[in-house]
Amino acid sequence: MRPARTHVLVAVDEEARLAGVEGVLAALRTALERYGLTEEVQVVETGTLGVSGQGVVLAVYPDGVFYGRVRPEDVEEIVEVHLLKGRPVERLRLPTAAPVARPGEILGRQTRVVLRNVGVIDPENIEEYIAQGGYEALAKALFEMKPEEGIEEIRRSGVRGRGGGGLPSGVR
Repeated sequence: MRPARTHVLVAVDEEARLAGVEGVLAALRTALERYGLTEEVQVVETGTLGVSGQGVVLAVYPDGVFYGRVRPEDVEEIVEVHLLKGRPVERLRLPTAAPVARPGEILGRQTRVVLRNVGVIDPENIEEYIAQGGYEALAKALFEMKPEEGIEEIRRSGVRGRGGGGLPSGVR
């Protein structure tokens, strides 16, 4: 199996769910199959793409084109015109004021820790998470460290609890 030439990131955040993202995803998968593009185009369900107030949002990479307010009836046009013929669908394209950065660049100079893989991996595919180094710290804690070393590592990290007191986690 060859790597996909194009990735279509589909935001499946709460706004998108309320706007009918499930219907858009179904229409997208159906259209890709109809046009024989399932091997060339990978659909990635992801969290927010950094655009709000636009209903269902899609991002096409490597083109960096964002579409907003996408409805199931718009999908056929996106697949035929953009994914097959290489021309963005201007009537659905978000204006240049919308972020057109690569995933991970949308928040500028912020260092993302917990959400660093948003827009990079499919959140429902554990293999993609593992391929990005997911669970490495857990494996180290379970198989390479003594319990006291794990506690000391947490203490040195400065991580704090999410309770009202904000106590350092290594102390608890």
